[in-house]
Amino acid sequence: MAEVRGQKLEVRSQKKIYFFLSSVFCLLFSALPSALACPLCKEAIAKMGEIWTSLGFNLSIYLMLSTPFVLIAAFGGFLYFNFRKHHKQPR
Repeated sequence: MAEVRGQKLEVRSQKKIYFFLSSVFCLLFSALPSALACPLCKEAIAKMGEIWTSLGFNLSIYLMLSTPFVLIAAFGGFLYFNFRKHHKQPR
């Protein structure tokens, strides 16, 4: 019983350490100035006459940035649901 309590205290202290480190990490990176777009997009946004070109540049950048996250999420969901389905089957 004492060993279980010791393990629970150790897990709690680890959670506190992780929470503290993640808080410090978030505070440090939230204080940094936000990154601007690529120089071509920045200049294109400044020219209001070419609004569709700059919008196209921005949307293509968002698409390129989101693609890896979508692929990882789809693969993770596939693994999760197959793992769940496998463990629900009677043996």
